[in-house]
Amino acid sequence: MAINLSNIYFPENIYAAWLSVSFLLITLSLLFYHMARVSSIEMNTKLAGTYSVLLIVIEYQLGL
Repeated sequence: MAINLSNIYFPENIYAAWLSVSFLLITLSLLFYHMARVSSIEMNTKLAGTYSVLLIVIEYQLGL
C-alpha cells in the first residue's frame, strides 16, 4: 500500500525556499556594494548603496 504524499502540506519547503532567496539577495546586495566601493565597477557609490538597500528591502518584504 503506497502513501500519496503530494497532498500533504510541508511548511519546511516554503521556509527553505524563502531562506535560499533571502541569502541570495543579501549576498548579491553586499557583493554589489563592495564592488562599487573598491571601484571594480564604475558607479556612483551612493547609487550602489541605494540599489543594495533596495535589494535588502525586497528580501525583507519576501519574508513577511
